[in-house]
Amino acid sequence: LDTDTPVDYLTFSGNGEPTLAANLGEMIQAAKAIRSEKVAVITNGTLLGREDVRKDLSAADLVLVKLEAADEATFQAVNRPAAGVTLASLITGIKVFRQGFRGRFALQVMFIEKNRSQAQAIARLAQGIGADEVQINTPLRRSFERPLSPADMAELKKAFAGQNVRSVYDEDRKDYRPFDEQATERRHGNFRG
Repeated sequence: LDTDTPVDYLTFSGNGEPTLAANLGEMIQAAKAIRSEKVAVITNGTLLGREDVRKDLSAADLVLVKLEAADEATFQAVNRPAAGVTLASLITGIKVFRQGFRGRFALQVMFIEKNRSQAQAIARLAQGIGADEVQINTPLRRSFERPLSPADMAELKKAFAGQNVRSVYDEDRKDYRPFDEQATERRHGNFRG
């Protein structure tokens, strides 16, 4: 690891859902045993209904959970979940996890044309969940979905008034150097473009 590069969190995310790893809790503990940085996990949240998954995630310092819909039809259209996964089961799992989690908890909302009309309803869900932070995003990397404009996102952000909300367009775009540029390019394509 390049010691000149500041690291804020060691993050479990990437290709696939991290909570599918049976040894996630062990990996979080191992990372904490050998590194001083905090540990974050980015999850789609669909397994938060499971006690073993909640226990594994309880060792993290920050858990970020995706929430992109306020009704079942939009959830199915935007997230295309595995058979049997419903918005109701997702929200129930998130709430149960949030009640017992002592670390920092954030919701990530990816806004596209298909769900932008649900900003108010998603904001109400976020309020009820009690997230420490809500991150509203739109795809800025290559995607099948067109990103919403900065003006669109500023308008959507208003729905989250009174909550700690950050928009992807509020953040400074930082130039970064991945630890393994070839591996990053395999996962994300031309991430510099």
